[in-house]
Amino acid sequence: GNKELTFEVKYQSLTFADLCSVHSNQAKESSSDGRCPQEVVMWRNFSKYCRAYDGLSDNTNDDYDDNQKIKEEGKKLSNVSLENQQIVDALMESIRQKGKKICIPSQI
Repeated sequence: GNKELTFEVKYQSLTFADLCSVHSNQAKESSSDGRCPQEVVMWRNFSKYCRAYDGLSDNTNDDYDDNQKIKEEGKKLSNVSLENQQIVDALMESIRQKGKKICIPSQI
């Protein structure tokens, strides 16, 4: 169904002297029309993958097969993300080297 989702983004950074930390809180909410900001969807998916790796499930059954499928899906998405980052890194390196061809490491 259409569930409202609210979460807080919290992060901590150290000061120049590393003696104390600076905290930030920011609330994100889904809209009432069912559309969610991309960041909300990303956090929702991230928590789904974490629960699968922890052996938990969104279902009340805590079905092992469901967790395995979620883990496989997460691994595929992780690989796509890594490949995209490698392409961007190679493009940036090529720019730094005035258009030189840069090899991207192959996945094993």
